[in-house]
Amino acid sequence: MVKKIGFLILFAIGFQGFLSAQEKPFFTEITLKKGVGFNTLNVDYEYINIDTWEKIYYHPGGGTGLQAGVGYKFSGKFSLGLYGVYQLVFNEKVQNIGGFKNRSSAVFNRKTVKADLQYLIPANNKKILTGVYFNAGPDYHFPGKLVRKKNSKKQKTLYYDNSIGYHAGSSVLISLNPEKGLSLNVGVTFRFADFEVSDPDPDAPELDAIDASGVDFKVSLRKAF
Repeated sequence: MVKKIGFLILFAIGFQGFLSAQEKPFFTEITLKKGVGFNTLNVDYEYINIDTWEKIYYHPGGGTGLQAGVGYKFSGKFSLGLYGVYQLVFNEKVQNIGGFKNRSSAVFNRKTVKADLQYLIPANNKKILTGVYFNAGPDYHFPGKLVRKKNSKKQKTLYYDNSIGYHAGSSVLISLNPEKGLSLNVGVTFRFADFEVSDPDPDAPELDAIDASGVDFKVSLRKAF
């Protein structure tokens, strides 16, 4: 009995020491991102008061977005995250003359779930810079839609099927408060994605398939727990 009690005490002390020696393996992360697309589309805009027109350009692979997710750190260098992303592409031109409003606009949104494998190269001085991350993984894009207006006349709304893509990027992890596990993650990510329309617009065959690839500049707040 005495031996069993002694063993349990030693096991408890050893297990407690093991836990205290480990870094916090889980983390949550929330990200603000701004994207620029590789492909450019446009909507026509005609002025009312002067006989001229221009094109309103937008990028299906761009937009402003929010990303949130959780991850697990397997070792000092490898971690895996799972994230949800919402990104909105919006551009418009508006002209008000008297009680008449003239508007051309384009709105496209992307809703994505992605897995992210991350590899950390630790910094020599971890008091400020934890290290440099390289990350990559697959993306699942939910069905999206493109809403367009040309001179206040609504065009046919185009609905796009779900698609599979991938991403790759790099970032720097800056330590904010090590005791609370807070870090700032600043970086850039390249995305590759294509969407195909489910119900084409005969007047816009160039929109049957769109390239929604682009590059995101991101700032993330990460908390380990």
